[in-house]
Order: sequence, then C-alpha cells, then structure tokens
Amino acid sequence: MRKNNSCIALYTQYHWGLTSRQSLVFCNHDMININKEFCLGGHAVFTVQNDATGEHRTYKIKVSKPNPRYPNPAFFVGLLAGPDNVSSYQYLGMLNATTGAVTLTRKSRMTDDSKAVKGVRWTLAKIWNNLEIPEGIQVRHVGKCGCCGRALTEPESLDRGIGPICWGRLGH
Repeated sequence: MRKNNSCIALYTQYHWGLTSRQSLVFCNHDMININKEFCLGGHAVFTVQNDATGEHRTYKIKVSKPNPRYPNPAFFVGLLAGPDNVSSYQYLGMLNATTGAVTLTRKSRMTDDSKAVKGVRWTLAKIWNNLEIPEGIQVRHVGKCGCCGRALTEPESLDRGIGPICWGRLGH
C-alpha cells in the first residue's frame, strides 16, 4: 500500500528582511522538505528524482559574498555533473530570490531546453508558488543545513532542512 503524498504548507518568515510571508512545503514521509529559506540559505544541495524513469539530478544553490559586482546577495545554481558530489558542480545559472526563477547567463553551458534547466525551474516554481509535488517525484535535501552546511541529525531539522541554531537565528 502506497503512502499518501499530499503536501502541507506552513508559513515561515523569509530571513532576508522582506516582510512577505514565505511558505515551507513538505510531504509526509519526507518526499519533499525543501523551502525557500533552505534554498536561499547559501549552502543548499537537493536532489530531484523521478520514480517512473529513475532519473535524478542534484542541484546546489550558493550565495555570493558581498562584493562590488554583487552588493546584494546573488544566488548561483549548479548541477552535479561529475563523480565527486562535493566539487563536480557545473554552473547552470542565477536564481532570482524573489520569484524563484532561474536565468541562464553567458557562462551557462546549458540551454533553456535541457532537462537539467527545465527540472530545476519546475522544482523551484513548485516551491516558490507553494504547489504540490506530484506523486512519483521526490525532492530531498542531502542532510545538511541549507544555511550553514552542517550535518543534520534531528528529525525535526531534517524535515525543514535547517538546523536548530540557524532556525533560531531566523527568528523561530
């Protein structure tokens, strides 16, 4: 018997100082436990898997340090494209923190039609718009805090993708 995949939306305050409410989306039994705060934490790594095809892709979202070119945080999306799951990420594009849109740049090696680009855009649109992830698609973080990158061990921290110290720092 298959478990119910229905998603639940909870609301949390977005930590970059905006006043709008942001959503945390997760399914029971850990099918998805990725949220905007996790994605914008600076160290987000997550895998999207299609159970029907067996295909999966792992993405990393990193934040820039303030510098003359990017005085405000800039978010860069990468795709795991090699055997080393720490350093084999290929630059994919830039993430708009407000809309969740991924924009390809001159340094992007992929096109709008590539499966990897379509996959990350589809996934982030679901997260940013608080939409349900369909049955048979899994989105999972890799067990590290989306803000500081430390390993997560507590079930509650694993569910939200953010550890207790960083969660408290975000005002929760």
